[in-house]
Amino acid sequence: MVISVPLDEDSPGRNLENPFVRRKGVSGVKKSEERITFTDRLAEQARIKRSVLCLGLDPFFEMMPPYLKRKIGDSGKSFETMGELFERCMAPVIDAAAPHAIAAQANLASYLIYGETGVRAYRRILAHAEKRGLATIGDAKCAEGDYMAETARDGYLGAVPFWDTPDREPRDRHESSIRSDAVTVTMAMGSSGMAPFAVAAREWGAGVFVLARPSFKTNSEFDLLRVGTHGEFLWEWIGHQARKFVKGTEGRCGWWNVGVTCGATFPNEMRKLREILPHSWIHVVGFGKQGGTAENAVAAVDGEGRGCLVVSSRAITYAWHRGRFKRRSEEFAEAAGDAARAARDDLNRATERVLEKRKKAQ
Repeated sequence: MVISVPLDEDSPGRNLENPFVRRKGVSGVKKSEERITFTDRLAEQARIKRSVLCLGLDPFFEMMPPYLKRKIGDSGKSFETMGELFERCMAPVIDAAAPHAIAAQANLASYLIYGETGVRAYRRILAHAEKRGLATIGDAKCAEGDYMAETARDGYLGAVPFWDTPDREPRDRHESSIRSDAVTVTMAMGSSGMAPFAVAAREWGAGVFVLARPSFKTNSEFDLLRVGTHGEFLWEWIGHQARKFVKGTEGRCGWWNVGVTCGATFPNEMRKLREILPHSWIHVVGFGKQGGTAENAVAAVDGEGRGCLVVSSRAITYAWHRGRFKRRSEEFAEAAGDAARAARDDLNRATERVLEKRKKAQ
């Protein structure tokens, strides 16, 4: 099946302002001292908003507000209306949560299963988050290698081959319609899979997070394997491999644009990854619904309380559904805003406790 996604006014493939990608693609990209990078933006927004929160935007049909399902479903139950449902749910959530978050991420697979309309919704939802001032992350967990890794990099972070048309200036590349400011990748294909993404971090200022110790329980089947010449755990080895690609990726703020993903359920591993990658942001997953506490989620912040980007998805997006912020389904956006504010405040208080404990331990 070929997924054809036409460009429209909401598409990142049009002319949305973007500090990371130049219109001509790979060529002509300026060096780090002349452009704002992904981590520059995170650091600045963390300072302004006093937040390290990343809003997760994963669509779960069974948790969508019933009133939206009824309203949209009345016009027909199809893949097209499913995409509309996703957009009509996520856009108000973004609007409500944006004052309390510094980034937003969407899991590509959860949209891709709905084909063309899902990809369109993915694109528009990330574009909406970008318009609200949030850095965007495509949670793709890319596992390509060699030239296919280059192709994936261009699709997720940059520009893709494109023909000339009468209504556009001549060009041989066009900004990808599924582009985001950062992406998650794996080391499954080794350095040939990572190297192209490191180029994007170094030359375009894009963000790259390598899965090291994610929160999935079954990952322990592999993460605790001993590998390498020194018998390191796999997650630790991945951290050292990521370290090999950080040179030249730093922006004005000094943070590297290559980091790792670690579960909030593994604070000890997170602290070790911080030792390996002292100037990287750690992409923290598993906070909230998956059991990670606020204090564990910020276990590896730096002395200023930055450096951990903590993702919360269902606990915010579907806060109306149950628990502390339960409301009528018509008030799902208000519930999401309240949950995002509370998550930010919980993480800030946890950060203060972590820094105080370090001070006392000195």
